[in-house]
Amino acid sequence: GTAFENTRVLPRAFAPARVRRVAPPPAAPWPVADAAAAFGPEFSAVTARQDWGATASILAPGPPESVNPTVEIAGYTESTNAARFDARVAGGDNALVVLSLAQDGGWSARDEEDRRLPTFLANGPFFAVEVPPGAHRVRLSYEPPGWRLGWSLSVATTAALAARALARRARSRRA
Repeated sequence: GTAFENTRVLPRAFAPARVRRVAPPPAAPWPVADAAAAFGPEFSAVTARQDWGATASILAPGPPESVNPTVEIAGYTESTNAARFDARVAGGDNALVVLSLAQDGGWSARDEEDRRLPTFLANGPFFAVEVPPGAHRVRLSYEPPGWRLGWSLSVATTAALAARALARRARSRRA
């Protein structure tokens, strides 16, 4: 047999050397239904890249291209609907950490003090989180888009059906 090895494999969470920002489409609904279309012409550049660690494209306002601060990432762990890692951002600017997790609008990020960290689409359908300078424990959590609405509708429907059954029961006792 033949064994193949990818010597340029990236970790699940990594900090690209450069960041290209693509302005989000105006009034785009979240979650983004078509990440390729949301990135526009930049998506062709993303798919043509040979070195994903060198440059990442993110759907976010800001300067078109910038150097990403150096980030040391350690202790990445993942479980059902959650992940966490430690990040040490050098310098005085926020850094972007890209993850090979598909972002459908359900991922959110918080730091060790439970402050929400900004998240973005990266390289099409993937996930990026902005981490401030210094050492941080980043916690990621996933809740499927629409889950809360679906749960609320289910509870409301169950309550309505229970009320209807109780009303019918009360009417049948009076009759």
